[in-house]
Amino acid sequence: MYVTRIEKLLCAYSPVPLCILNPQGKVARASDKIDEVFIYDGIQGADVFTLTGIKYLDIREATGEGRPLILSRNEKVFKILTSLEKESWPVLSCTFLMLPTMKRLKSSAARNAAAWQ
Repeated sequence: MYVTRIEKLLCAYSPVPLCILNPQGKVARASDKIDEVFIYDGIQGADVFTLTGIKYLDIREATGEGRPLILSRNEKVFKILTSLEKESWPVLSCTFLMLPTMKRLKSSAARNAAAWQ
């Protein structure tokens, strides 16, 4: 129940496209912004490989290595950042940052950091 609540909050308040994958590699939940990545309605229950062409085990491996993945969809390129809070928490969150958006976020962070110095 606690994990479900965290998933709901992550998806409800995420400022970027995000989805939660279950241990079978299916989309358990997704933020409203996920339509910026996938043009399909209702991706809940869809297989991540079918959506992205990336195998779930490859996503898990990249997560363990702290390595981002790249996805090209709908004439946009996304950097996929993944996280797995604990080994006992079997769900995986995938955040999709459109590369120009990522550049804006970095420059904004740099400006904010400079302002605080």
